[in-house]
Amino acid sequence: MKLNVIVFFFLCSIWLLAGNVDTFIKAAHTQVGKTVTYNPEYVRLRYPMGDIDISKGVCTDVIVRALR
Repeated sequence: MKLNVIVFFFLCSIWLLAGNVDTFIKAAHTQVGKTVTYNPEYVRLRYPMGDIDISKGVCTDVIVRALR
């Protein structure tokens, strides 16, 4: 599991360095106001592309949603 997370963030870093920063920033900006409740509770997700309710989460949830 930890290796999957490391690989995911490594690939995302490469994607951003490849010139997709503007796309990421626009996608992150669309998240403003959607995740309104901070909830650090651990939730088991479907794999792949599982997600929790968009109205709650932590900062990494917002980043992952923007990267998708």
